[in-house]
Amino acid sequence: MLTITACSRQEGTPFNNSVNEAVHAANTYKKAELEATLPANQKEITLQKQAKTKEIRSLTTTAFFDTLANNQDYSQAPEIAFLKQHRLQITYISYSKVNTAETSIELSYNGTLRFGEAAADKLALKGTIILLNDQGIWKVDSDNYNSEDISGLLDLD
Repeated sequence: MLTITACSRQEGTPFNNSVNEAVHAANTYKKAELEATLPANQKEITLQKQAKTKEIRSLTTTAFFDTLANNQDYSQAPEIAFLKQHRLQITYISYSKVNTAETSIELSYNGTLRFGEAAADKLALKGTIILLNDQGIWKVDSDNYNSEDISGLLDLD
């Protein structure tokens, strides 16, 4: 179950339609990046990663996508799901408007990524995401969050 809470920094000021569209794009991107079904084997991990790469490309600006390609794997989620033997799912995410302009929106977010059924099988997500409006379509141009905590799930003790 996914809960999206869109909170404004100004009390009583609802998000306008453009911000709602940006929040939807940000949420779609975070799910594409971090959620994964439980793969049965290495081939399924590879297939999930290929599908995620294609989806992420469509949700991001070219500059951001190219930066991701040069700096990291697009998504470690399928590997983590396989290691934890459980799907990865964002069970809560809340966005707050930080800065808005006609063609860019900066949102802060908090959320929860689950990777099991136990109370301890979750990570808090905290970050800031910037989206640009590219011909009427909001695309992620920057996403800074506690990704090292997620990468840490791959560390074998």
